[in-house]
Amino acid sequence: MADKEVLKQSLENIINNIDEFESGDIDWYSSQIDLNMYDDEEAEDYRSTDQYLMTEAFKYPELHPLMRKVVEVITKTNYSVGEVWDEDEEHAGTNAALLFALANKEDVMLYADFIATNDLNHPVYQEEDWPEVFDKWGCCEETLRLLITITCVPGQYFSLDEYWEEFAEYLQQDGKIDELFRQLHLFIQYVLAHNIPCRDTTDMLNEKLPSLLPDEDEETLEHIAQNFNDYPDGPVPPTLEMLKK
Repeated sequence: MADKEVLKQSLENIINNIDEFESGDIDWYSSQIDLNMYDDEEAEDYRSTDQYLMTEAFKYPELHPLMRKVVEVITKTNYSVGEVWDEDEEHAGTNAALLFALANKEDVMLYADFIATNDLNHPVYQEEDWPEVFDKWGCCEETLRLLITITCVPGQYFSLDEYWEEFAEYLQQDGKIDELFRQLHLFIQYVLAHNIPCRDTTDMLNEKLPSLLPDEDEETLEHIAQNFNDYPDGPVPPTLEMLKK
């Protein structure tokens, strides 16, 4: 088990020096971490420095506020300066956000907002992590937000059909379909506020709505998708009834 004070110093370095980060500096993150934290035998079991640092730090509840602050400052830096990388396939801070999401359902939203700022066009380890979150919490509004984020943030093709099939059953329950539009609306508000690239929601809805609303005809589904696309700046999330008008 890594020394708490060494882990704390690394977390504080990241927080206190984040303003020094420059876009494209792939060595910045590792330069903030005290290599004395490593237990060589344990380190072999981890895929990255970030995973080692955050997994070991998470064992100390008193370090959780610092870990949360690291996620916060890296998320902001990702969209305002450039992506902060740990190494070739690992976004810095990923494992802190993931551990919070696995420990508290409410923090799946924190994780989703973090993922929205990641470069998913690049090969990433995160794809290995998502099943853990979906399996832990099942279908709920928090995991729906995560699924929407992964689907709508530009990136590689990720195999998400299995999750959308599970959510189709969930969203067809009475009143649940409005949760899709609410979470999609919140996601769009988030990416617009921070100038984060996003895929065309009309295309996404045209693809997903036939299975989510099987009783509606094609013309109605296209109308719903187009109306949603025209609504991103609306003050409140639209409902299915509003979008069908």
